[in-house]
Amino acid sequence: MSALKKTASVAVLAAFVACGAHLPSQAAARPTPAPGVAPPADPASEIPVPEETNEPAFSYDPVGLRDPFEPFVRLEEKRPVARVPVFVPRTPLQRYALEEIRLVGVIWAEAGRSVALVEDPEGKGYVVGGGVFIGDRGGRILRIHPDRVDVEERFVDLFGEENVKVMTMTLRKPEGEVNR
Repeated sequence: MSALKKTASVAVLAAFVACGAHLPSQAAARPTPAPGVAPPADPASEIPVPEETNEPAFSYDPVGLRDPFEPFVRLEEKRPVARVPVFVPRTPLQRYALEEIRLVGVIWAEAGRSVALVEDPEGKGYVVGGGVFIGDRGGRILRIHPDRVDVEERFVDLFGEENVKVMTMTLRKPEGEVNR
């Protein structure tokens, strides 16, 4: 036999064995069972087949477990350090910044009843005394001196602490007047 024929016959034999076909010589080698005796079981048929039931194969009970769609990290809003009260103007002078209000004059009285004359940016004049609210940052007139007015402003800084700042409004002198 030639080498080519020998290779072809081996390939055909391997194909028969791979697909599970029995060769005539193998079929003759198998004994036939005796009458009344059950044939031997095929090893492939020994695999257990699961019985069919009405309940599903898998069930998910979410009680006590976390939601799989919930993110791992929760973003929370920052809480303010201190509550800053919202300032609502109560008087017309509280609509303007203290730097915009001009001190025009002072009526000085020794008994503590001094009053100051101030002017807003629109040119309207007001007579104010001690304790009057002035400026858009909640300022309050602390003291009236012959040439200036002290205004106390309370504010909350970046660290949440309340601070007090005293601002001074000075009286402008005419150009020709000199200090004595």
